[in-house]
Amino acid sequence: MHKDKWNQRYSGTELLWPQEPSEILKKEMADIPPGQALDLAAGEGRNAFFLAKQGWEVTAVDFSEVAVQKGLELTRKLKLPVKWEVQDLTRYRPAEGSYDCITIFYLHLPWEEFSEVLLRAAAALRPQGVLLLVGHDSTNIEAGTGGPQDPDVLYSPADITALFGTNETLEVERAERQQQALDHGEGESGAAQIDCVVKARRIE
Repeated sequence: MHKDKWNQRYSGTELLWPQEPSEILKKEMADIPPGQALDLAAGEGRNAFFLAKQGWEVTAVDFSEVAVQKGLELTRKLKLPVKWEVQDLTRYRPAEGSYDCITIFYLHLPWEEFSEVLLRAAAALRPQGVLLLVGHDSTNIEAGTGGPQDPDVLYSPADITALFGTNETLEVERAERQQQALDHGEGESGAAQIDCVVKARRIE
């Protein structure tokens, strides 16, 4: 990850990402009662703010100081229960057994680092807590639009399912590719991206 690059991208006066939350998040979290949530790679907070509006107490984490500062300003403006932390997710260890929901959207790292982030996130779930992962699928380079163009930082539902299968406390409830309208980034009107969507629950 290149922190300086992301700080520069976030340093503009406008928001880098849309203010509206992910449609996948809205759908997958619709029936889950609110509690403690952790939003990893939160950016400026679009998904964190949605969860807070639904009654969740949210901790939003990103490694970009600029993104976190913009998130803090929006938090004060919106008067929502979102706490912010600047953390490098390759080193960050959330407290085990502390969260009812953990979301990770469009975090792309080499697999060795990424898998460690996911396993630490899984350990931070409370019993019956949900982990929702959404990222650009490994097929997106050839068949979709936008996202990283380095196959080494992309992944598939099968990759995540195999990783979570090594953890006896997790049950995968959904693991699929989804095509949706371009969610963020540059692209022609009507362009679509292909996402990897995995939803897992801690069963003990």
